Amino acid sequence: MLRYTRRSKRWCLPQFPVNDREKRKLGIGGSDAASVMRANPYKTRYELYLEKTGALEEEDQTNKYTKWGNFMEDAVRKKFKIRKSNMTWWNYDPFKYFSFKENNYNQKAPLFAHFDGYARNHISNGGGYLVYEIKAPSYGSKYIDKDNIKSVNETYYWQGIHFLTILEGHANHIWDKVCYIIACAPHFHKFFIHRSIYEVKEDIHKYKAETILFWDSVQGQRPEEPLTHSDMKLAFPNVNINEYPEATIMDLERMRMIKKHSENKEALE
Repeated sequence: MLRYTRRSKRWCLPQFPVNDREKRKLGIGGSDAASVMRANPYKTRYELYLEKTGALEEEDQTNKYTKWGNFMEDAVRKKFKIRKSNMTWWNYDPFKYFSFKENNYNQKAPLFAHFDGYARNHISNGGGYLVYEIKAPSYGSKYIDKDNIKSVNETYYWQGIHFLTILEGHANHIWDKVCYIIACAPHFHKFFIHRSIYEVKEDIHKYKAETILFWDSVQGQRPEEPLTHSDMKLAFPNVNINEYPEATIMDLERMRMIKKHSENKEALE
């Protein structure tokens, strides 16, 4: 049973380190955001569903690249005077939204995040605080010089939308920007995601809707549709799926019909 505590005005559901794979099943994390939006080239939404339900073990991401990234995070924080956040942030106050009697989240999927850092925003930029996400994709390469992070890397973009969704209900709206620092030493590139932009507001609503649908499928043990070749291999492990191409529109329609008839059969029984 989860224990809830209130500390200050922050959301204080279970606190856990970034690499705690078991606790990550309690909700949707920042690294899951692109998969939920079907924008992650390395992990599909179906794979994420299997991980959250415990049917598939989440891969250990510790390697030389993540070690380099962790090293660069510390260097960037020192360079830009960014404070490290050692807590797990959640998107709701359990005392406000959680109903112990009905055991529901008031149409909210539990979202959590481990921010790389935060800092006070300069008064000329509106004041308040900035949330920082630090990336170190490679060494010595100059990143694309564009201000719109969505056009640079959609995976990063949806993670930023995830952060803004979590911070949306904060008092006085002092958390209204996510700053990405792409550290390709010796180059440092900054990209901002602002909540004030209308397009971002629309994307926040879109993201909320998708997280609710996804988490409903996780809680109800209703599998997501396998859409890719790798998904089909996971969905039908006993079939030699390597002999078949990617699922066609007709294949997916047949799978929907089979699922519908199966649900009708269960209802009749």
